[in-house]
Amino acid sequence: MDENIHLSETCVIDMKNHTVCRRGKILKLSDIQFRLLGLLIDHTGEPVSVEKIIECIWGNKFGEQREDVRVQIRRLRNRIEIEPSNPNIILSVR
Repeated sequence: MDENIHLSETCVIDMKNHTVCRRGKILKLSDIQFRLLGLLIDHTGEPVSVEKIIECIWGNKFGEQREDVRVQIRRLRNRIEIEPSNPNIILSVR
């Protein structure tokens, strides 16, 4: 994985330093949010199931907490998207 990943013209991830910068401002992401973002980047252009997210981020100990995945996705969108209610970076497939 590249060290710097441009999610958009205004949002860049520094994988080496575990930081996200949007419009020149460093965003604070929780460890879970950063790992979730990394997982989604690893699967750019393809859907990632809720089950896969649970397995990769929390492992078996987390169980089937589907609502917690939705919450973390929403929190991540709120941090990196310019318009979280109209996302361009993290899209959902139903």
